[in-house]
Amino acid sequence: MGRASPFNLPFLLKRHESGGFIYHRRIPADIRPAVSGEVICPWNGEVRALGSNPTIKVSFNTTDFATARQRWSEIHAQVEIVVGAATRRQRASRLNRSRRATQRVSGLTDQQIKILAARLEHRILADHEAGLLDPKKRAQALARDFIGRGADDPVSAQELRNAEFWHHHREAELAKMLYREGDFDALSQPIILSNKRGLVDSAHEPAADEQLFKISDEITVVLEENGIELPTDHPDRRKIALALISASQRAHQAVMKRMEGDATITTPEDPGPLIVEPTPDDDAVQTLNSAYENWKLTRRPQGRTASDYKTQIDRFTSMYSDLPVNQITRKHVRDFRDAMLGYPRNLPEAKANAPIHDIVAWARLEKVETLAVTTVNDKAIGALSAVFSNLIKQGILGTNPCVGMKLKVQDADRGRRVPYDTADIERLFKSSLYAHPPKIPKAARYAAGQWLPLLGIFTGARLEELGQLRVSDVKLEGAIYYLDMVTLEEEGGRIRRKTKSSRRNIPIHQALIECGFLRYVEKLRARGERRLFGHLELAEERYTANWSKWWGRWAREHLSTDKDKCFHSFRHLFADCLRHTQCADSVLERLMGHSSDKVTGRYGNGPDISVLNEALQKVAVKGLAIELLPKIQ
Repeated sequence: MGRASPFNLPFLLKRHESGGFIYHRRIPADIRPAVSGEVICPWNGEVRALGSNPTIKVSFNTTDFATARQRWSEIHAQVEIVVGAATRRQRASRLNRSRRATQRVSGLTDQQIKILAARLEHRILADHEAGLLDPKKRAQALARDFIGRGADDPVSAQELRNAEFWHHHREAELAKMLYREGDFDALSQPIILSNKRGLVDSAHEPAADEQLFKISDEITVVLEENGIELPTDHPDRRKIALALISASQRAHQAVMKRMEGDATITTPEDPGPLIVEPTPDDDAVQTLNSAYENWKLTRRPQGRTASDYKTQIDRFTSMYSDLPVNQITRKHVRDFRDAMLGYPRNLPEAKANAPIHDIVAWARLEKVETLAVTTVNDKAIGALSAVFSNLIKQGILGTNPCVGMKLKVQDADRGRRVPYDTADIERLFKSSLYAHPPKIPKAARYAAGQWLPLLGIFTGARLEELGQLRVSDVKLEGAIYYLDMVTLEEEGGRIRRKTKSSRRNIPIHQALIECGFLRYVEKLRARGERRLFGHLELAEERYTANWSKWWGRWAREHLSTDKDKCFHSFRHLFADCLRHTQCADSVLERLMGHSSDKVTGRYGNGPDISVLNEALQKVAVKGLAIELLPKIQ
């Protein structure tokens, strides 16, 4: 089917026989294995799988051009994500075969970064100008990269022009989006493609019949084009990203102006190759402890990660001493892993300085509870692996002895948090915490002991998200009160989010208002208080670290002895109640602070506050009468 599109939209065709519109796109043979995933048809909810066929065909089920145009925009946007990424992989592969030798550098000056950006801008405009001077060569490149036609397939001049214009439009809009959202790190992250699912997260575990393709990040590609090697975690990469985003947007917008007839757009001169001094090799051998300090300095971990990892490093060095990293073998890692499987979950203070093997022998003799398989994988092996991976990125080590050392996790190994049930919640509200007058233990930190459980029930937020709330985070938009969990700025940088998707706004449930939450906030505001729960003190880099320990003890005694229930059980309860409202998946994901794994989840700003509020106000705990809700003075 080599028919050209008569419309100013690439790949939109009209069937001669039926008059119906169809999306028809041919895929170059060398990227077909990576072009796969799913396309969602919003007009009927149908999900179409993209295989490794030579063409992508999607019927729009309409003979009306206006309807077809709208459906084309919905489908084309989804297909572009997968095909665009696969095309980048193809380009990166060609560059790897032809690139010049690279040299590692310690950093780039502002002037050198300007040269990098100027070279990118020159290349984009020069490639287009070369196509104007050699139309045949340009047509072949366009047919291969943008349209997916073979060398002998008929392609109209209009179809080539449309494809080229849409390519530059897509790249300019991508640059605009990255700049608007400040998402400069996106250019420093490789793209991972699955031959089954299209774009996937870097943590995706491939199935037995699945193949993953890794596409170099944009910054690394540009650096390699210029003969430079810079560590992936180097601070200069954000400055480089900003410069490249600006240069890319200028260049692609300039090409579009050219294509619209502006003959005054000229190609800037190539400033020439970068002249940089290579970083001298450091032959000093790092020990594991110094490698850990290197990791902490470069990766800048948040929360308890640094202290948790240091615990594992200390346990490893207590077994083997502080070995040089190039002497640590897979046998060392395997023996350490096996020892940690027998390590007690709660170690008595009297045993704290005992040798590891003595501790494991004591745990076996006393038959105490030991570390879970998931804990050994994620913390013991995870800590070592992170330190080694950091050295590999810096060119200090060549291999990671932790690769393949994690144990297979069975369903029985996974600790599963379960939600509090109605009886648990009734016991909570009948407890001394909500009596008149209340009896709040000192460890519950006054108002935090009453409000954190209520907020957990009716917001589903994580404990630390609630514990770090400020008075200024309680806001009003129209008639809707909500918790601002987007704003991060604070002196000292203590307001943190677990993930990027955790940054969200959560409407305040009417139940919380009836309990007196807004009255509580106004009292704090009138007193000039800054934080909602000012009596919570930082410990282990968290406001709720000590409070969480108190809650675990108190809840075991007053709510439930089930070890699978903890404060996070409120979040599970909220999620179940929210699902019972039959709200859209996008609403559930936004309120829970989860990222979407669907292609369409990457488009637009998502549900607004009114949509979120409508769903949240329907959340109700089954069997919990409204009169049981406490009234807090």
